[in-house]
Amino acid sequence: MIGSLTRKLNALTVTLVWVTWNLPVLASSKVEVTPTLPEGNLVTLSVRVLDENNIPVDGLNVEDFKVKTAKVSSLEEQDKTAQPTFSAVNNLQLLKPDEQAKSDLAYVVILLDMSDSMREQDSSGVRKLDGAIAAIRNFITLARNSKLDLKIAIVPFGENKQKLRCNYEVNSTEIDKKLLDVKDSVLNILVDQFAAAELCSATNLYDPLEQVVKYLGKPNRFTSNSERPPRISAILFSDGFDTASRNSNNPTSEAQRFAILKNTLKTSSGVTVHTLGYGERLSKLRSRVSCSQQVSDGENLVSDLLKYCKVANGKLEPLIVDEPRLKEIASVTGGISQFPENADEAAKSLETFFKTFREYQIQYSQPTADAADQYQVIVRVISQPRGINSVAEPQKIRFSNFIFYQLPLIPHRLIIFLISLLGMGTTVWLFYNWSQRLKAEYERFIKETRL
Repeated sequence: MIGSLTRKLNALTVTLVWVTWNLPVLASSKVEVTPTLPEGNLVTLSVRVLDENNIPVDGLNVEDFKVKTAKVSSLEEQDKTAQPTFSAVNNLQLLKPDEQAKSDLAYVVILLDMSDSMREQDSSGVRKLDGAIAAIRNFITLARNSKLDLKIAIVPFGENKQKLRCNYEVNSTEIDKKLLDVKDSVLNILVDQFAAAELCSATNLYDPLEQVVKYLGKPNRFTSNSERPPRISAILFSDGFDTASRNSNNPTSEAQRFAILKNTLKTSSGVTVHTLGYGERLSKLRSRVSCSQQVSDGENLVSDLLKYCKVANGKLEPLIVDEPRLKEIASVTGGISQFPENADEAAKSLETFFKTFREYQIQYSQPTADAADQYQVIVRVISQPRGINSVAEPQKIRFSNFIFYQLPLIPHRLIIFLISLLGMGTTVWLFYNWSQRLKAEYERFIKETRL
């Protein structure tokens, strides 16, 4: 009974420390911490910092990270350990990107819209497909220049039953064929082919995304050698809305089709979907179109625009980006939604998605750690200029049964080196003197023998 009470008090103490440290936190930013197996007494923590829009925060300094640790009971001594006492870590280091360990394996599928509306120009006068291709090429370059262990598939989608060359079917076989290591040169060839492709398709948005999410979310499809499962993402790159479910001949309504897609997104755990809506914002579009009745924000905004509005000197359909649905798709899986209006903004949006694969890595030494010790660690990030003040959930770190200590270069390892050098020099000098004495005695023996 005493042992049970002790364990409950330990858990309560850790919780109280975490909650108390977290009391001033008002921002909705988020900090996620993943510890790795310590090397000796050296602890490395991978830290993700997300702002209120779930976008990774970069550019933080070591001063922005605060770490507290406390020794907790080992598995064998849970009933004997006193309440943990937390203390601040003062020797914290923030590893530079080129110093970081190789990141975990990641998989990403980029769904590229190949509908005929991608022939239209964006706000900067660039054809949308050209802007999309440039953004994807920039994404690939960023990945190749990093230490990311990334597998990527660029999968076109679009529907045209009359022209098969414009009908891009998305299924497991197609995704499998296109899933390549980011350093594979075949990836460049595929991107060039998409850049030169004819655009004559309709936008079937929901079915291709559903196929990709089912593919990525299949249990045990992907494995990783690290303790953590691989990171799995899909990026939906489109300039329009789902026209297939809004077809008058389609017996399934758009709302029904979207509900099916949402259920797939919710049940495919581990898959994050980011959405990129490339084109004019609906707020701008609504201000310049002519409508027979008032059109309000909400999930029916696209339907109402199509039903009640028209644009002078052209068609309205190619100009509509389904912001409500794209935002909801991303939010269901904890992803990011971006709505660039030109090619430069599209490239920056993909750079934002790329940052989700990167993490901060912080290190510190736990000089008091012994073999098989367990420590509780709490990480807090405070950056006034960025408006961040968040604390991560406590994590437990267990040191190896066999532990060694890495001594600092100055003075410890330098002293050991000098002592070793002196010892080797002394040994060589003694051996040389001994060999000289042996040689002299041998020569004296030979001389006496001849006499």
